[in-house]
Amino acid sequence: RFTSDGGRTVTVESIMIRDPITVTPETTTLEAIRLMKEYKIGSLPVIRDGRLAGIVTERHFLEVAARLIGSAKS
Repeated sequence: RFTSDGGRTVTVESIMIRDPITVTPETTTLEAIRLMKEYKIGSLPVIRDGRLAGIVTERHFLEVAARLIGSAKS
């Protein structure tokens, strides 16, 4: 929960996305990036066996890209 400027309590439930776009651990990085671009979202929940296994974000992909660029220069 957080308090807005007006002092009114707003729950996460009231602002969350109820049916988010998700991926599995086997989803390719290119497919995940495509989904994020298509739906204009910055993160994807990763689901395994119907349960949350993790989350992947734009920052994760930027870090991977930076490593790849760095290793290509070596």
